[in-house]
Amino acid sequence: ALKIMLEKFNEDPTFHKRFNREIRNLGQLNHPNIATAYMAGTENDIHYMAMEYVEGQTVEEKIKKGPFKEDEAVKIIADTARGLDYAWKNFRVVHRDIKPSNIMIRHRDNHIMLVDFGVAKALETKCNQTSIGTQGYSPREQYKGKPETRSDIYSLGATMHHLLTGITPTPFRFKSVREINPDISEKLERVIFKSLQSNPEDRYK
Repeated sequence: ALKIMLEKFNEDPTFHKRFNREIRNLGQLNHPNIATAYMAGTENDIHYMAMEYVEGQTVEEKIKKGPFKEDEAVKIIADTARGLDYAWKNFRVVHRDIKPSNIMIRHRDNHIMLVDFGVAKALETKCNQTSIGTQGYSPREQYKGKPETRSDIYSLGATMHHLLTGITPTPFRFKSVREINPDISEKLERVIFKSLQSNPEDRYK
């Protein structure tokens, strides 16, 4: 799969920076739950990146048919979390945009693949971090330009809430999952509740 920067952004240094950052981030990530980036370059003033083509559908596309069953949702989130855990532990990379449209289910084996590290950020001791993400899935600290690993934990919780209820998240307002879907276990609801705490210190590590 080829990902290219639209021509209208060629003169915008901000987009160049984001595109190059994605190339750097993806180029160093090698994990079964993360789509692989093979190479990048420029041809006739077009910036491109060659990536692993994931033949499948996004979780967002699949959820249009209705909420996921608990065991299905848990597998999707757990596999996504494995990719995030690898990115953090090895490269201190935070994704910053976990949501159903960035998680794919591969057709041939139902394997879960995390895509689009375009807003990912390698955490540094001194950096000016911008506020990037998707409303409803992003925690408060990310809006303030201060993302960290537990920001992705929040986004995982918001995504899990969406998968189990079928309701697109509204920023910082989440109803009880079991109120909407009584089939969900109390244990899983507690996991989601902890993941969605406003204070990062109150979430999982």
